[in-house]
Amino acid sequence: ACSCLGISKECDYFGLKYHNAKGEELWLNLRNPIERQTGGGSGLAPLRFALRVKFWVPPHLLLQEAT
Repeated sequence: ACSCLGISKECDYFGLKYHNAKGEELWLNLRNPIERQTGGGSGLAPLRFALRVKFWVPPHLLLQEAT
C-alpha cells in the first residue's frame, strides 16, 4: 500500500488497521500473511482496511507522574 502511494521510504510511519469479528480495531502486521491474522477465507463479510498514521513517542520523551 505504501509503495502504491509513493511513501515507501516513510512506510514505518504508516500501517493498515481493520476491525476483527469482535469489532476490535487492530493493526495488521505487514510482515505476516493477512490470512493468518484475519482468519481469511472464513466466509465472513469482506474486510475493510484503513491506511493510518502511526504515532509513536520515544520512551525518553514520555512524561511520568512523580510519586
